[in-house]
Amino acid sequence: MNSERDYGDILERWYTSNVDRSELVKLMQRSNLKGIIQLLCHVALMIVFAYLAYLSIGTIWMIFPFFAYGTLYCFLNHVMHETHHRTPFKWNWLNETVHWITAFTHGAEPIFDRWGHARHHTYTYFPDMDPESIGPRPVKLSNFFLPFIGFGIIKPL
Repeated sequence: MNSERDYGDILERWYTSNVDRSELVKLMQRSNLKGIIQLLCHVALMIVFAYLAYLSIGTIWMIFPFFAYGTLYCFLNHVMHETHHRTPFKWNWLNETVHWITAFTHGAEPIFDRWGHARHHTYTYFPDMDPESIGPRPVKLSNFFLPFIGFGIIKPL
């Protein structure tokens, strides 16, 4: 990292939420029960829409259940993200188990992915060093659309 560069302008523009500390502490409480209920509801909805998609194959009605199932499947990435940080469940073994399963569903290697994500949080202020930033700011249209067809999705650590 170039120590001569002044990052003060970046830090001044960084958004911070005006949330009372006591409210933030309540919002950040980890709970096995709440996490399990939310995860089971998510998986149950996936099973329901997968079954509806199966039943509707060959009809025009298959569009909705496939879209709903695909959307729910994509949201497993957010479950993986939260388990990167070990925030949903109070028990770490439960965070780890769900992290490994959801990483598998997305074809991600969980250890590399967690450390790459940690590096993202380390360099969030610095897009040129952030492994999860898809390109320089301001965003060029090519940098925005190329990941949709598989280019520029992964940057080496």
